[in-house]
Amino acid sequence: MSIKNTVKTFVRRIFGAEGSRTSGRTAAEQETRYDKPLEKWRDFPVYLIAADGTVMEHVANEVQIVKNPEQLVMAGASLTREALDQLIDGIDELYVGQDYRRAFFGHNQVPGKFQQKFAQLYDVQNKTLPAKFGNDWGTVTVPCVPCYYCGLALPSNVIEIDHWFEQKAGKVGSMVKVFRAMNAGLTAQPGQAGRRVTALRQNQLAAVPTRNTNATHSLDHARGNFYRPNVQDGSKQSLTPAGALFFSLLLEACRYKPQHPYGIKTATDTVLDYFLSSLVNLVPACGACNKAKNNRGAVVPYA
Repeated sequence: MSIKNTVKTFVRRIFGAEGSRTSGRTAAEQETRYDKPLEKWRDFPVYLIAADGTVMEHVANEVQIVKNPEQLVMAGASLTREALDQLIDGIDELYVGQDYRRAFFGHNQVPGKFQQKFAQLYDVQNKTLPAKFGNDWGTVTVPCVPCYYCGLALPSNVIEIDHWFEQKAGKVGSMVKVFRAMNAGLTAQPGQAGRRVTALRQNQLAAVPTRNTNATHSLDHARGNFYRPNVQDGSKQSLTPAGALFFSLLLEACRYKPQHPYGIKTATDTVLDYFLSSLVNLVPACGACNKAKNNRGAVVPYA
């Protein structure tokens, strides 16, 4: 579920009704919505990411809500209302959702939301493959996607979609990767982004190379040549003050929302799960590589 509306509603609430959609609503209806400022102004805490990837509250710092000019301020950073709206739109533009296949390959001849970007990033091409029809061998021409790890090209209806950062242990990594892709000064090392992040940041969606560059290993999924050992480098997942400020806003927005729609999830889980389903955290993988990676419990590096 996209958190865009939840966060934008919270931003409108803390700054006031300007820009809210009130047309056609009675005063009573507006009273029950979020079209007026919070009655009680309060500061909310700043959250940081520890070197081990855990989220922690920075008790010595707080976010100040400033009305004129409208901005959020904390030690070392400030974000205007306009900048916040742009950042919220930016992360939502990369949000794929849970139906990856429909987003990347379309459905019933209806193009998917990310079909063009996915095809450009991962070099989707029509290829002629051998096929057997009864007792006779022939060929078929179908869209094929190379596995990002080993390079084996498979039909688009066979290729699997893998989370680059794992669903269980990689939530913070996926968020940092999205922040870096936005190129908005939210991370400590924006210049060290990986190939997919760089392509998106520069809006140059040329096909990224597969991780396997040795043709003799192309089908040897068990060798592990499709990922490197994990590099525990806290600096690569560190947020700048502006990044911590934006992250804190996302958490507070999901925590504040009345009648929480996300079930038993905490606000932290809600925000981090959202980034797991981002374009930069989803890659095509053959079944063998996907299985080998998951069985080894590998955590890919921040690259």
